[in-house]
Amino acid sequence: MVRRHAARHAGARAPAGRRPPLLRALGRSGALGVLAGPLFADRAAVDPQVLRDFGDETRPVAFVRAARSAARLRSPSGPVDCEVRSVRGERDRFIGAGDAAALARAVPGFRETVVPGAGHFALAERPAAVLDALHG
Repeated sequence: MVRRHAARHAGARAPAGRRPPLLRALGRSGALGVLAGPLFADRAAVDPQVLRDFGDETRPVAFVRAARSAARLRSPSGPVDCEVRSVRGERDRFIGAGDAAALARAVPGFRETVVPGAGHFALAERPAAVLDALHG
């Protein structure tokens, strides 16, 4: 039990039988890729395997738990004294320029790169641009 739990949270793909029935049905029908559309600016640019894996790795309960934890986060009590990089897609529907401005005010070493033509999952759409941003 502990090994299975640890593997699932280490990014391992959940066996298809363990996904919620709704996600299994959406994945089989191809509808999950359509529903994930807001995450990608250009779904056609995304490797089809990424969309299949997205369905396999989606765990709604874990997502809700993470969102609740994030809502409780507070600003650091002391200064952040390291470089912080943010890479986001130009057409990200969830994270915008206002988020970057707030981080830049709070973190002196903050640097943002906006990837042209990418959505929320810029790494899946424009992997070379994201890697260049992180190495640059």
